[in-house]
Amino acid sequence: RKINLDARDISKSITGDPAKLEFMVDGVLFKPFYNTYGRHSVYLDINLK
Repeated sequence: RKINLDARDISKSITGDPAKLEFMVDGVLFKPFYNTYGRHSVYLDINLK
């Protein structure tokens, strides 16, 4: 998965609900790993802008 982050302030690129462990990064919703992917791996291609 490709995602873009603000190189000056990464926190501007991430929103979400820490209580639910759900976060939105560059339009992609991230949930707790095991709830979403089971035993499969997920790799990120991070681009700093």
